[in-house]
Amino acid sequence: MQPQPAQAVVVPIRSAGGEKVARELRRSFRNTGVTTIGAAGLVAATAVVCVAALSPSIPNSHPREAPSAKTTQDEPAAIEPAPSAPIQNSPVAAPVIPTFPGVPLADRAPLKEAAGGIALEPNLPRSNAPVSIPTPSPAPTPIAETRPTPDRSEACGGSTEGHSPVLNLPLSDVSGSTAVVAAEGSTAAAYAGLMETTLTGPMPCSSVPGGAYHLDGASSFAHTSEVMPALHTFTIAIWFRTSTPGGKLIGYGDAATGASSSYDRHLYLTDDGELVFGVFPSKVKTIQSPASYTDGNWHHAVATLSGSGMRLYVDGSEVAADPSVTRAQADYLGYWRIGYDNLDKWGPTTPGNHHFAGDLRYAQVYPEDLGAADIARLYHATLAT
Repeated sequence: MQPQPAQAVVVPIRSAGGEKVARELRRSFRNTGVTTIGAAGLVAATAVVCVAALSPSIPNSHPREAPSAKTTQDEPAAIEPAPSAPIQNSPVAAPVIPTFPGVPLADRAPLKEAAGGIALEPNLPRSNAPVSIPTPSPAPTPIAETRPTPDRSEACGGSTEGHSPVLNLPLSDVSGSTAVVAAEGSTAAAYAGLMETTLTGPMPCSSVPGGAYHLDGASSFAHTSEVMPALHTFTIAIWFRTSTPGGKLIGYGDAATGASSSYDRHLYLTDDGELVFGVFPSKVKTIQSPASYTDGNWHHAVATLSGSGMRLYVDGSEVAADPSVTRAQADYLGYWRIGYDNLDKWGPTTPGNHHFAGDLRYAQVYPEDLGAADIARLYHATLAT
């Protein structure tokens, strides 16, 4: 509907200054559509409310009746209140939500609705947000620890746990050989008398081709080709097989051939087949095995001398010891002898025959005391199969 044209209204103002008030009202509402304002007596505040209610600037869809001009002091003119202004649904600006680079959207806290509006909660990472944990790869099935099979060729070559021998003779050469084929790093050696090889039965250090040195018990032996210094700390080792008691397995003497004048640091068999280790610091010192080894089987004999004494091992185990003896005979240079040398004046253990009759393999000399653990490893690594 269009707004209705303004009407002339007379507002009674009863007061002494009525005309003055009327003039002020007419001046204030000159362009509002009110045509007549007169002084009739009421307070000025009432007249202002009446004039504002009839102003055509406020839309009105219904025609209104002008109040009666006849009023009394007890009946003031009826005043119609102004219509309420319509509520406008003003658009609300969208809140600005702070962001945090690097934080996934799914891990940001949501907005929360509060009474009277929307309360923004910063998009901080949730402390209880689910964390994506990658599934670990299944652990590999543990493999039972196994000790690798010893490389017998290396062990027979004397390289046991970092120890290297100064003498290392496989004694596996062919029959008729004159030079002993020595392992790498070893002093050279030669055969004396008849050199004969046996291939019967399994051999210790079976990974090394060839047979074993077979000694006839009469003329067979071997010796180093060069003079070697006398050692006071050492390990001597040799594999032997025999059914005949007596004879020297390995020792140190001042002569390369024949019978030495000075001789000790040796392993030999008694007439009962027991194994003896002897040195001569200033007199004869020996230790002896309680068992005999003339059973026709291979055995590994090892003897050590050091500050901890003299010790004798057979097949990887200690069988005799004397901690009080820590030195051997001094003041001479000599050769290592295999299968024969002088054994005179070595007491009740001295055998009748100084030549060994049987089979020998792998004669070794280390310039150190290998110790029980390494000796056991050496035996098992070179064990006959």
